[in-house]
Amino acid sequence: MGNDVIFGGGGLKGPAGSTEVGFHVGYVQKADAGDLYGELPLARYEMPVYDMLTDAAGLPILNANGQGQLARNANGNLVPSTVATFGTGSETAPISIGLDGLRGTAENGAAVVPTNAGLFAANHPLVGSDADHTSIVGRDISIGSLHDGQLVVSNIGSDEQVHLKIYLPSVDETGDRELTAGNLDVKSAARARISSWARRVMICCAAASVDRPIRKWIAICRQGWSRLGLIPT
Repeated sequence: MGNDVIFGGGGLKGPAGSTEVGFHVGYVQKADAGDLYGELPLARYEMPVYDMLTDAAGLPILNANGQGQLARNANGNLVPSTVATFGTGSETAPISIGLDGLRGTAENGAAVVPTNAGLFAANHPLVGSDADHTSIVGRDISIGSLHDGQLVVSNIGSDEQVHLKIYLPSVDETGDRELTAGNLDVKSAARARISSWARRVMICCAAASVDRPIRKWIAICRQGWSRLGLIPT
């Protein structure tokens, strides 16, 4: 049984103005509804933004129902918006892209597992192989992202301490992330993806007790972040 669902940011600006816009969903996966703690998996989603079909003057070309239309390239595929056209593009429904950040792969259906060794797809053979590759366990998960795609995950552990980890991304700046059936041979503008989060993990405030006043453990986190050069003390 999963509950305590939370949403966090995510996204990436790639070369030649390509973009990935999306978010993460984190939740507490409990074995029983009465459990206080559970595993803390994530799901990764992208919100594709595509160019609108326009005329020479840049005005939208409407269909027979008076609605705007999405542009398609010579291969009949939708055209992902770049930074230059992002403001006039059309945001579509979120799609699962899994840990590898690729559209249309088997990994899209696998949860992302935060561990002490990094982020892994739930179906990765290393998950559960040792203590460092086992899902972190706790409650009250919170997630967010930093400027360059770093994923920040904090939670209260089963030791009732506040734990905060920063997962550092590996970015593929040239590969095509569109692998959906029918588009496999089409090099689209959907480039630049976070292909994995490096095995290196930074723990900033694992010793902060939750029974301290909120200002104190926030201060501890700030001190840890300052050591990483992320924010001033």
